[in-house]
Amino acid sequence: MKTRYFALFALLAVLATVATLSISSFSMAEDAKKEEKKEAAFCPVGGIGHDINKEVSVDFAGGKVYFCCDKCPAPFEKDTAKFTANAHHQMVATKQLKQTACPLTGKKVNPDMTVEVAGVEVGLCCGGCKGKINKIEKDEEKIEVLFKDTSKGFKLAKKESASEKK
Repeated sequence: MKTRYFALFALLAVLATVATLSISSFSMAEDAKKEEKKEAAFCPVGGIGHDINKEVSVDFAGGKVYFCCDKCPAPFEKDTAKFTANAHHQMVATKQLKQTACPLTGKKVNPDMTVEVAGVEVGLCCGGCKGKINKIEKDEEKIEVLFKDTSKGFKLAKKESASEKK
C-alpha cells in the first residue's frame, strides 16, 4: 500500500514539475516576442540596439524621429543625410510611414515576397527584389537599400483627426 502511495506521489510531483516548466517556457517565449518587437524602433544615431526615448525627438519628413538620449539630435540635425535611412526605418517601425509598394521598384507588393529587416517586415514585388535583399548580410546595409529613399514604397500614414478618434 505504501508503495502505491509513493508511486502516486512521485507521479504527481513529476506532473507538477512538467506543468511548471511548460508555464515557464511559455512565459520566456512571450518575453522574447516582446523583446523582438521592442528592438524594431531604434535610435537613428545610436543604431540597432539603442532603444528610443519618446521624450527626445525632432520633426523629420512629416513625422517625428526619436532618439536614445539628448546627445543624439544634434548630430542627426547636423548631417541628416547620414541618418535618413535609419530615421525612415524607425518611422515605419513606429507606424508613421506605411508601405504602399515595393521600395525597390515601386511596383505592387507580392504578399509572398517579404523580408524582415531589424524587426520590420518589408514587402517586395518579386523574387528578384527579395534575392537582392537576401544577398546583403548586414541589417544596416539592408536598411540603406530599403529605407534611404522612401518615395517608391512608403507614404506618411494618415493621422487621425480629433473627430475620427471619437
